Formats: sequence, structure tokens, C-alpha cells
Amino acid sequence: MVVHVAKVEGDGAGYDIRSYTSEGEQKFIEVKTTRGGEQTPFHVSLAGARFAAEHGRCYYLYRIFEFDQGTSSGKFFISKGDLRTNFSLEPLQFKVAPGNHYLPLDR
Repeated sequence: MVVHVAKVEGDGAGYDIRSYTSEGEQKFIEVKTTRGGEQTPFHVSLAGARFAAEHGRCYYLYRIFEFDQGTSSGKFFISKGDLRTNFSLEPLQFKVAPGNHYLPLDR
């Protein structure tokens, strides 16, 4: 059984596809595609990075690179486990919430 979670439930789950291994264990799959080579950086949401860390035993990254849109083909590899095991993660955005010491815009 394969569920395209990103389509059915939305993009906030932290992975794209829920499936099962041949042994019947859950498999959470995130797919990342770029036109560049194997070393081309790609983006992962905070939810995705957290999900990979919490579910590393069942988390798989399907990394498609050198993708050719004209032929819908590319090269790929599969990485299993917490993303921090095989990749370098660099924070690029921060969620900012007002604290106790801010100036309202109406001043």
C-alpha cells in the first residue's frame, strides 16, 4: 500500500510518501529533485528535518539529481535514516514571534 501523503494530507507531514518494506515495516519517503549534480544542495523544511530525526529507522530520502524535464529522467540514490547522518544541514530561515519588548507599528 502506497499513500502520496503530500497530495492526500498536505505538505506539512515531513515526508511525501508512506509505504511499507517487503517485511511489512512502515517506510516514510521524502523525494528531493534538482537539475544539478549529485552534490547540488536542496531544501528541507523544519518539519521534514525533525521528522527524519525522530523516525530515522523508517525514513528514506529518494534523491533525484541531473533531472531532465524533457525526458522526465534523472539519476538517483536512496539514503536511509536521520538526514544529519549523511548530510550537512544549514538553517536558512527562522520563525520570529513578538516578545515582550517590541514596538507596535502604530507608534
